Amino acid sequence: MKASHSRGSSSELDRIARDFVRLCFSLEDHCPGYIDAYFGPPEFKEEGERGKKSLPQIQEEASNLALELEKMEGGDPTRRARSLIVHLNSLAGKARLLQGISMSFDEESSLLYDATFPPLNLQDFRDIHSSLDSLLPGKGSLRERFQALREEFQVPPEKLSSLMERAIQEARLRTSQWISLPEGENFTFELVNNKPWSGYNWYKGNSQSLIQVNLDLPVFLDTIITLACHEGYPGHHLFNCLREEELYKKRGWVEFSVFPLFGPDALIAEGTANFAVEMVFPALEDRLRFESEVLCPLSGINPQRLELYENVLSGIRKLAYVQVEAARRYLDGLITREEALELLRNLRLLSSEEAEHSLRFIEYYRSYVINYKLGEDLVKRFVESQGGTMENLKKRWEVFVSLLANPTSPSDLKV
Repeated sequence: MKASHSRGSSSELDRIARDFVRLCFSLEDHCPGYIDAYFGPPEFKEEGERGKKSLPQIQEEASNLALELEKMEGGDPTRRARSLIVHLNSLAGKARLLQGISMSFDEESSLLYDATFPPLNLQDFRDIHSSLDSLLPGKGSLRERFQALREEFQVPPEKLSSLMERAIQEARLRTSQWISLPEGENFTFELVNNKPWSGYNWYKGNSQSLIQVNLDLPVFLDTIITLACHEGYPGHHLFNCLREEELYKKRGWVEFSVFPLFGPDALIAEGTANFAVEMVFPALEDRLRFESEVLCPLSGINPQRLELYENVLSGIRKLAYVQVEAARRYLDGLITREEALELLRNLRLLSSEEAEHSLRFIEYYRSYVINYKLGEDLVKRFVESQGGTMENLKKRWEVFVSLLANPTSPSDLKV
């Protein structure tokens, strides 16, 4: 009779987890910015930085650790073990990319983020254009009419700080009505320039974040709510707070004390952060009320056409996948840079300045772009499949928080 398989002990898992953290810092030496946040033991950081390793060494060690863990766990790994295996394979994949090994956009996203973006028919976006065409008043192209309407809701730069702080405060209040926030959690807020992103949450540990908003591009009324929820509550700030409290401090799982930017947690983080807006403002009427009664008076914006604007934005958000398709075709060499810009301008309806900014993001972050809209859709479908529908907001928050506070790989979200 064959001996029955026994899972790896927690001490063996802990050992592999410690090695994973050290390898993350070894890779950081080759790819500055790979580690987005760290709040674990300083000695692991020091050991990883001291133990200089080549990219082939990092790739081999990460792959071997993943194989070792797979053998230890057999065919039915725990959620923690499965998450660690996915992270180790992602780390090995990033080391491969940094060595100049060529792979397609889909191969890269599968390896780094445990997800691939399904093929799209560009004609589907033309159908969205048709519905937007009937909504948008005025003369000129669809893009010109959208940009003209949008300009009515541009936030004056001198009002931006006060609006952001008020919106983050509101998002925090609404989040705290459903869940208990970690004691002492807080954030600071800054305006910055010359960044490839529109907003960023720099998590500092001990439930503290620095939230930055980039002023390179105009900021609009709807962006205020999006940034407040995405970067703050219940987005990135809460995601990191709960990882630290629930996974690292309470359970002692050290692999969750490090956040590799180019890793599978990025899809969970960006997906839940994008969905965070709908969590805080589940109904359009609720969002309109806050914008018209609070943000518009603070900013001096006339709310007369706000409902029209938000209805148009509902259609515009459906065009978000254009950025991913443009990225895939451009990075795979199927279209030129100018053709990618044309897709972003004419199909995504971005201004020329926004299209250029978006393409620079694609050139720097590559397949990371899948994590936003694809992540949001995966999170939304998963939450609703578990009973977290609009009709059951209590369950909706329970499932959402469970995603943040438990080991979750992107492939776990497929329903």
